[in-house]
Amino acid sequence: MARIGSLFIAGTDEFDGIYKCGISYTMSQKAPLSYIYNTKDDNWQVEFVAGSGDVVARTTQTISYDKTQSGGFVAIQEALDVLAVKGIVYASLVDPASSSACVFSDNGKAVLSVYGLCDFPMGVSVRVTKTDTSGKVIHPEPPPEPIWNESFRYYRLSQCSNDLFDAYRNLFLALEALLNSICEKKSSEKEGVWLHRALTAVNTRISLAQLTPTGKEDPVSYIIRSQYKDVRCKLQHAKFPKAQLPHAQLTPQDVKQAYSELVVIWRHIAGAYFSVSTSGGVIT
Repeated sequence: MARIGSLFIAGTDEFDGIYKCGISYTMSQKAPLSYIYNTKDDNWQVEFVAGSGDVVARTTQTISYDKTQSGGFVAIQEALDVLAVKGIVYASLVDPASSSACVFSDNGKAVLSVYGLCDFPMGVSVRVTKTDTSGKVIHPEPPPEPIWNESFRYYRLSQCSNDLFDAYRNLFLALEALLNSICEKKSSEKEGVWLHRALTAVNTRISLAQLTPTGKEDPVSYIIRSQYKDVRCKLQHAKFPKAQLPHAQLTPQDVKQAYSELVVIWRHIAGAYFSVSTSGGVIT
């Protein structure tokens, strides 16, 4: 049996042992009351305990780690939606891509996984002095100031957001505004067609090849597939059943990876057209 505080995650000894797998995340607020919610399809049970900042989703199904993570995440989002419309609490999950406790099945055995990812910022400072043949120091020209563009607003909002999915939506809007400044969308032009045309125009001025995993993929096709089709279209439409609910199916890790790649794409293009610094890097 696995617990986090007083919250039962999954295993034997409780609820007659019917809950085989489950996952726990941390919420942005503590639950004001104890509450159990069964999802619309009855596959998952979500539990909140009064005074606890943790929430658990558990299932009677015997499933893998990936399915426990994705299914439990969606179930918790559904429960939080219901609590919000009932006026009980308005909460979200705190960085679910970085912390969770999960009970899953692996070859018939129950496995407990406690996952924690710590962002550890690192920096390196290098000073270079340029001199002429006589040894006189040549002072470099100061870097130009960024040229303000509407896309900067969306970029800032994405960086300020506490919700990963909301941050991604604003960052993609930043990319759209940036590309529209460079290659304006025609009134009758389909969005996918315009995006391909705009990225192709950018690629003729600055190579986008370095933004792909190996540098050998077609960068325009890669960006459209990995960002527009796989993530953006699933998050920014609300006409069901074709739409994708925010925080559904796409896991936090999926969106976090897409976000980290999109930041590099945006700064690379903004650097070439609007004097935005492209310096910086990530140590993984």
